[in-house]
Order: sequence, then structure tokens, then C-alpha cells
Amino acid sequence: MPLSKAWQLYPANPEKQKLLSEALGISRITAQILVNRGVENLESAQIFLSPSLKNLPSPFLIPNMDLGVRRVMEAIQKKESITIYGDYDVDGLTATALLATFFKEIGVDVTTYIPDRVKEGYGLQAPALKSLQAKGVSLVITADCGTKSHTALLEAKNIGLDVIVTDHHELDATPPPAFAFINPQLLPKGSPEQNLAGVGVAFFLIMALRQKMREEKFFTQGEPNLKQHLDLVAMGTIGDMVPLTGINRILVRFGLQELSQTKKPGLIALKEISGLALETEIDCSDVGFRLAPKINAGGRISKASLGLDLLCSTDLERAAKLAKILDQCNQDRQTMQEKQVKQAIQQVGEKKSLTGLVVASPDWHPGIVGLIASKLTEKFYTPSIALSLSGELARGSARSISGLHIVEILVECKDLLEQFGGHASAAGLTLKTAQIKNFEERFANVLERKMAENPFTPTLRVDCELQLLEIHDKLLEEIQTLKPFGIKNPEPVFLSRQLQFQDMRVVGEKHLKFKVSDNFTQLNAIAFNMVDSHPQTPEKGDVAFVPQWNTYQDKTTIQLKVKDLKKS
Repeated sequence: MPLSKAWQLYPANPEKQKLLSEALGISRITAQILVNRGVENLESAQIFLSPSLKNLPSPFLIPNMDLGVRRVMEAIQKKESITIYGDYDVDGLTATALLATFFKEIGVDVTTYIPDRVKEGYGLQAPALKSLQAKGVSLVITADCGTKSHTALLEAKNIGLDVIVTDHHELDATPPPAFAFINPQLLPKGSPEQNLAGVGVAFFLIMALRQKMREEKFFTQGEPNLKQHLDLVAMGTIGDMVPLTGINRILVRFGLQELSQTKKPGLIALKEISGLALETEIDCSDVGFRLAPKINAGGRISKASLGLDLLCSTDLERAAKLAKILDQCNQDRQTMQEKQVKQAIQQVGEKKSLTGLVVASPDWHPGIVGLIASKLTEKFYTPSIALSLSGELARGSARSISGLHIVEILVECKDLLEQFGGHASAAGLTLKTAQIKNFEERFANVLERKMAENPFTPTLRVDCELQLLEIHDKLLEEIQTLKPFGIKNPEPVFLSRQLQFQDMRVVGEKHLKFKVSDNFTQLNAIAFNMVDSHPQTPEKGDVAFVPQWNTYQDKTTIQLKVKDLKKS
């Protein structure tokens, strides 16, 4: 049963509502949503509602970008051997594919390298770099990794291998010893580029390279069109669950348009196997729940190179075969995940405290532990860590809740860890199996202290209160202009009080379907996965919901997607 959530209603701001509503010709409801998202003045609202690629900042604002670009230009001129070294998740794979595709487009041959999740683990590995150097590679460009790979980078330096790190993960106290370290986290806090995904940083690198090449008259037969590659940028950005605000909003908005009409055989085949027609308008949920998981599945339980091969494929027949393999990998992953999540929940049931969860098993696949941790965090609303045991070492993933920075928590446990790194909400870690008990105690103690300072409860942010009669086609059309929805720009949630529930029934075993009405209006409602959490007897209640169009038998009506219900 889902945990009961506290509803937090954004405070109304009539002045800013009026300003934005009158200037932009939008309803006060939509104006209030903009204010709730931190869009409070006319200029920022115009950019939010009508983003343009011209609003992207100069890529050279990211520290060390100029140094990295000069080194790449030198390598191109001297015909050096270049390798793109990427991570095995969808962000790293799309970033690697993006760089490889760009270099191919400008006539520069590069090779790619994706580490094995189980045998090598996350980040740069010294043996792999030595092997590349032995094959004649003199320049490595990373994609979505390298920030914490100090040992491997030092080894690369010692053997004369230059490495340009492009990454977006949290910084260490000291920067890695790379030839050029390109990471937007080096910028002052609050800089618009800081929220870029790994693929976003890679895109800024090719933006900078194209600009430098243009200045040096490199292009004799026309320069590459980077906009067509925003389909890859959107895939990785959405898949990595970074905030969809500012620069990311622009990249994803145009990237989804490109993805909807992509000419890349790999993405065409991926859409087809996912049941998305070629001309279907793709949105964030399509990427997050249908496309990205298949790309990730190769790296989780098979070979990450499958996803990269698909993304780089230029042959539709081969792409279709790769998409079919990845689809099967994803189905196998889902079966494996369901079984292992049940085992993890069983372990949780044996624990005395639910403050921070650490679960472990030698039977869990290393590619699934992040998903296990996510499910535990979602179910118990506490930071969770799932570990896969392999002899003396335990490798795992951590997931956190809003307001608790998981990397900062792991820093306080670093003497018990062999390796760790990640974002505020997700991280990877390695520790010795013998240290698990000590780590679990320290992890719980750190969390207890932080939670005592600031108790954390699951919350549902509500944009504003509405009467049912205020929900109409024009409002839904305006809400569409706020897309793409995602982290930091969620679908708008509204609240209506003291509604009558009628015709409540169970559909699909887990969901509730019913009608809601007040004195003037009746609308259909659907509550996904809520069959166990609320009584099925019709009664009055308050409803938090997202209004949406629902098409059934060629008839389109408005329905409420229920986020939560409470008795009036």
C-alpha cells in the first residue's frame, strides 16, 4: 500500500498571475503554474513557453572546453587515433553515439569503448586505457564518466595517453588528472549549464568543435547539422532523469521533435519494436518507459555494446535485429527484477528499522541493483542501497528521496567504501563484503541524524485548487505548452474538494476507474495502482489529479488522472 502523502498547495500569487496572464494571453491558472515553476517574469516566461535553440549559451562557458577543443583539433590535424570511452547506461551510450556519429559525419575515424558492467564496473579503468594505448590510441574522450577515475587517469598520464573527460557527475575535492576536465559542475552554483546530462555535455563539446572548425575554415562542403542529433540528446537527458528546466528543457523540447521524425535506422527500429508508429509524436513518458529501458537493458544483463551498436546503426535490417535482441533483454530484465525486488522486500521485513535500507544478495544481478534500490525507496520512502555480492566485494546502487543528497551521505561513510560517486538522488558504490554490517550501521546513523534535523515525509505538490467546471479543452491546450514534463517541471497537479464518487470499479486488477462530480460537472477519473490504498465505496472525497485527454473508440474526452485521494 502506498504511503500517505502530505499535500502541499503552492501559495497563490495574484499579482504575478495577472501580469503573465495579460501579457501572454494565457489563463491565470497557467500563469500560476509558471510562477510555481520559478518562472516569474515576462522574459523568462516567453522563453519557457517558446524556447529556441538560440537561447542555448556558448559551449565555451564550461571550464576547460577551449583546452579540450584545441586538443581534439590537433588530433584531427595529425590524424591521431581517437577513442570515445562511454558509460554503459542510456546517458553514456547516447553520448558515445553522439560523439561517434559527429566524428564520422566530419570524416574523422574514431573507435568506441564501453566497459563491461560486471567485469570492469563504472568509470575509466587503467587496464582498458593501457590496452587502448597499446593499440595506438593517443587521445581518449570520455562520455558521461571520468570525474572520479583518479587512479586510471594518473596511469594514463604516466603512459602518455591524453584523456579529455566530459562528464556531469558530482566533483571530488580535487579535480581528476585529465588533460582537459570538462564538467559543468565546475561552474558557480546555480549556473544554467550545471544540470546538463552527460549527453548534454557531449553535445556542447560538438557545438564547440563545430564553431572552432568553422572559424578555421575546416568545412569545405558544408558543415554538420547538429539539430538532427538532438534525438540522441533527448533520449539520454530524459533517461538520466536530470531536471527538465533551462537548457535541458530546450534540448529535450527540440530533441523530442527530432525523435518523432528521426531518420536514424537504430531509433526507427527501436520505436517500431516499442509499438510507436514512425510519425507518432514522442513524449517524455515514451522515452522513459518504452525506449530508454531497452537501451539500458543491454548494459544491465547482457552487453552494453548492443545499445551502442543500435544507436550507431546505419542499416535498417541490422537495426531491427538489434532492437529485437534488446527488447528480449528488457523482458528478461523485467522478470529478473520482479523476482529480486520481492526478495529485497522480504529482507526489509526482517529489519528492526526502516531508516535507510541496505539489502544484499549474491543472487542479484549487478545490472538490476539500481532498480531494486529504486523500488525500495519508492515503497518505504527512505534512502535505499541494494548490493550484489561477489566474493570479497559488494557492488551496488543507492537511491535517495527529495532533500537528502545521497553522495553527501556516502561521503560520511567513505572510509568504509572502496569507491562511490553519482548525483543527489542516485549513486553507485563498491565496498568489501566484510564491511557491509559496519556500513549499514553508519549509513543508518547518518540518516537518523539528518532526519532528526529535518524530518522528511512524502509530499505531493499541488499547483492550485480548481472547480471541475474550470477544467476544459482550452486549459488542457495551455498545459500542453508547458511540456516536456519531467524532473523540476512535473505535470501540473490540481486539487478539487468534496467531490462525489460514482460507479467505482476495478480495472486491470490494480487500478480504480470511477466518475467524480460536484453540483455542476461530472468527469471520468482513473487512479492507477491504487486499488489497495483507498476504499471502493462511493463517498465524498478530495482529489489531487492531472487533467488529460482520453481517446476511446475515436471519441476524445477529458479524464482526471488521480494522483491521490483523501476523505473530505
